[in-house]
Amino acid sequence: MLMRRAHIACVAAALAIGLLATTALAAEVLKLKNGGLVPGDIVSMDDDGLTFARQAGGELRVEWEAVLPISRFELWESTLADDDAAGRLALAEWAIDNELFDQARHAAMKVKGLHGKDADSAAQRDRAEALLARIDHERAEALARHLENAARYYDEAEFRRAAEQWGLALKIAPRDAKGRLGRAMVLYHLGREESPGGISRLLLASEQLDALRHEDLGGLEQHAEFGYALANDRLVSLYARKIRLLNVELARDDDAIDASTRKAKAKELESANSQLKRHARIAEESYGVVQAGELKGQSEPTCLLGLARMAATRNEFETSLRDARACEKQIVRSKILWRAASERFPGEAAVWEQKLHRVVLQESELRDLIASVLLQLDRFDEAQAELNVAIELAPERDSAYLHRAIVRQARQEWGLAREDLRKFLTVTRRHANDPSVIEARLRLDAVETRVRDGR
Repeated sequence: MLMRRAHIACVAAALAIGLLATTALAAEVLKLKNGGLVPGDIVSMDDDGLTFARQAGGELRVEWEAVLPISRFELWESTLADDDAAGRLALAEWAIDNELFDQARHAAMKVKGLHGKDADSAAQRDRAEALLARIDHERAEALARHLENAARYYDEAEFRRAAEQWGLALKIAPRDAKGRLGRAMVLYHLGREESPGGISRLLLASEQLDALRHEDLGGLEQHAEFGYALANDRLVSLYARKIRLLNVELARDDDAIDASTRKAKAKELESANSQLKRHARIAEESYGVVQAGELKGQSEPTCLLGLARMAATRNEFETSLRDARACEKQIVRSKILWRAASERFPGEAAVWEQKLHRVVLQESELRDLIASVLLQLDRFDEAQAELNVAIELAPERDSAYLHRAIVRQARQEWGLAREDLRKFLTVTRRHANDPSVIEARLRLDAVETRVRDGR
């Protein structure tokens, strides 16, 4: 990391030297919110924006709304004389209002350092002292506000808005434990999205949570451990999809896949199995740590569901079913609790209904998992019954349609299997190259051939 930073610093220095050599007359750089950097000089500034003489030629009128606040501060400061106490106090107050607390402190300290002996100078230094106290107070208030907003958005599953608020909090306090943990957990949830960019967010979340769980977070270490378990659990699911697709492809006739492709896919399968086992081991260990800690009560259903999934990856199907049934009992209790709370506290019914909705989705996920285990044990009737409930609970759960199609294929119910495969492809939000989508298309081709041939 240090070498990488040193390299970046060297590159930045080289670019700066080049910029100075080619734009010697450009006193300032205008930094825009869209990422643009415009070297040049200030022509004029007012409350609405500024006119900027571009080094490349021509003048540019820009509204402050399009300029980064830090750039506005720097440009404003560049227009002030060294002894302009009134201007620096006004700049400091503006910086406070825009949560540029370090810059506000810098401006106020400049005023304190002026040595004028007249009454106005003394009054300005007193005002600067008052601003410094205000900075500390408003910094603390702003940090608390952003953390509170982020937590609320997170609870409402508004993850991008939560990320924005945690980002603002971390600008104020870069080492804040709640902000760093929240940002990592948002990455985990965004990484669960069915999109090509999801996997990169998931890996980044896993990396950040791994680091956080080993730090002193003021009592939040277990939350980081739990997040680390969840991130690796999700990676297990993604590798399981890939493995199932590779097995489907390798099971095709020799005429459908040439020898070199078969060899490459076999090697890919070996690697995917290795990664699945690694992430399953990590997830299982972290779930165990959480189960033994202070989060056990509130995290137990999720931990049991995760442990059931990890046992299934080891082909320990009876252990998986045992953990799954224990999870089911916890979910039943939670549903009773949230329904009762909704009736008892009608003014907060929306909160309890949201919690109940999450539990229902978790039950659907659990029954989908139980069905996949029963499928491995050739207990097709039980598997289909679980999948029917999973779909009834959450009709948008795409994986349940795919799994039920596999059950129906095994029972040679070709028409019903085709119906489920088509439904999966209709409701899924996974991208076209997702292993499950490819698998569904391969299965649909095979099923439609069966239906067409009347077999």
